[in-house]
Amino acid sequence: MSMAMPTGGAARPAHRGWATAAVSGAAETLPSDLDALGSHAQDCRGGSGPLFEARCVAESMVGLIAPRIVTTAIAVVLVLGVISLLT
Repeated sequence: MSMAMPTGGAARPAHRGWATAAVSGAAETLPSDLDALGSHAQDCRGGSGPLFEARCVAESMVGLIAPRIVTTAIAVVLVLGVISLLT
């Protein structure tokens, strides 16, 4: 491989047309690859059932509350205190 010398003096590889594939040529698809892809696609489709949206909301609420557990606990106590005073 030839080395090009930039103006700064550091050696670097000369520009080559790199490909993203490890081996040049067409990729071969095995039947086991297609089976695994089909199984994965089926699993992804199964996630959109009737409780999927509720699970997504619950996960986002946990993500919102978990880092602020002390603040959330104080807010809950305050809300319950105000409700008990009003009733």
